[in-house]
Amino acid sequence: MSATLRVRRCGCPLAGHRAGKTARAVLWAWLWMGAWAVVLSLAAGAVSAESLRAEVKPYRGAPCLFVNGKPRPGFMGNSAANGDVTMTDGRCVVDSVGSLETRTVKTFPGDVVVEVAGRCLEARSDTDSAASLMLKTPTAWYYLCLGRNDHKNTARFWKWRPQGGKFDLIATPEWNWRIGEEHRFRLERMGDEVVGCMDGREVGRDKGTDATGEAFVCLSAYWAVAAFSGLRVTCGGQTLLEDHFHYSPDADGQPHWRHGGGAHARAYARAGIKLLTVTVAASDYWMDEARYSFAVVDGRLRMIRRQHPETLVLVRLNLQAPGWWQRKYPAEVAIAASRTGQLSARKSPSPSSAIWRKHSAEALAALLRHWRDADVQESILGYAVLSLAGGEWCYGWGEALDDYSLPQRTGFRAWLTRKYADDAALRAAWKTDVGFDKAEVPPASLRLRAGKCGELFDPLEGRWAPDYLEYHSHAMAQSL
Repeated sequence: MSATLRVRRCGCPLAGHRAGKTARAVLWAWLWMGAWAVVLSLAAGAVSAESLRAEVKPYRGAPCLFVNGKPRPGFMGNSAANGDVTMTDGRCVVDSVGSLETRTVKTFPGDVVVEVAGRCLEARSDTDSAASLMLKTPTAWYYLCLGRNDHKNTARFWKWRPQGGKFDLIATPEWNWRIGEEHRFRLERMGDEVVGCMDGREVGRDKGTDATGEAFVCLSAYWAVAAFSGLRVTCGGQTLLEDHFHYSPDADGQPHWRHGGGAHARAYARAGIKLLTVTVAASDYWMDEARYSFAVVDGRLRMIRRQHPETLVLVRLNLQAPGWWQRKYPAEVAIAASRTGQLSARKSPSPSSAIWRKHSAEALAALLRHWRDADVQESILGYAVLSLAGGEWCYGWGEALDDYSLPQRTGFRAWLTRKYADDAALRAAWKTDVGFDKAEVPPASLRLRAGKCGELFDPLEGRWAPDYLEYHSHAMAQSL
């Protein structure tokens, strides 16, 4: 028994599929829960001529994934592909597609001074990117940054309160720094103050600080490539840590540092796992209506390829509508009801929204057309299309009931006209005097009411709730 998938670079049509029950079940398990049930196919003319052949067939008594005739381990790693940290040749380089940091293994108590030379080698966003020295305590995290914000170069001094989830911008003077230019970062905690300085000038200070407890030192980059050298941590003139970053490039780790994310592909490959799944959100490349930027998603795949060229990626394409889209089309957003009937908007579109279906399909097609000819296609084995709650094509979790939005109600009425011949047939089935033009999504009280059959509805008592639940599933299937 075997399951055969013929796939092309850049995620190709799945053709020639033959599967026995066991192999098919194993294949679905690999495709990570129900979300992998949808694998995107591209038109044969829209992909590279070079093909991959993926099969699931017995190997040493168990089903195994084969790629181009070679067995792959039965594991798939999950990677944010958010960057890489290297410490060699006297530099710590934090290469970030998103947010990435490396922090000291040990913590530092009491008053402490942290100094390091830093450069921003690349700013990947003109609106928000940074190379930062951080002091991270249990109650407050301090960031001293070379930033690129709103198309201006700045120095920034931030405080983040992890318990309240709040950022405070302490100071942000304009700072005429240039790409590749070295600057001296200094963070100092003295009693109830934390002071941030750049090149010997004070950027800002936080008085009456809540930065209590022992602190980690972190080097980080946000949508940037940052390079640091000559780090020194002192307390009362005594050196607690000095690091000039002369490590072997092949080392698994450094004795003083713990990386937060980063080189997943390299680490997985060391363990024999050369298949990763990476999630790409629509908001990563869908900037506005019919406007796209692919630098971020390409950067993540290139990061994996640089770390380990043989690693293949199953890309999870999440079509959840970006925040700007939901603000632009609030009437297309799903509305849920509590058990008591109170309505509230979801943070996702209604699956019945024709506007969302059209726009998300256009955005997805734009991404795939871009990837068709991009260098990153060589790393892509296939795609899974995700959306809505958890990316699993469901309405939501918990006890809330969906969907009371206008698109869902309109779609429900149109579906009823196809199911019933006329208003009389609808009224007979629902045992009400409602016609097509007045049909509504049933209230929470009716949908939650226990009938003679327990959790099952008795159609002889009326088909209002059963009909809606049938459409409820139909709408999701149609959007998918």
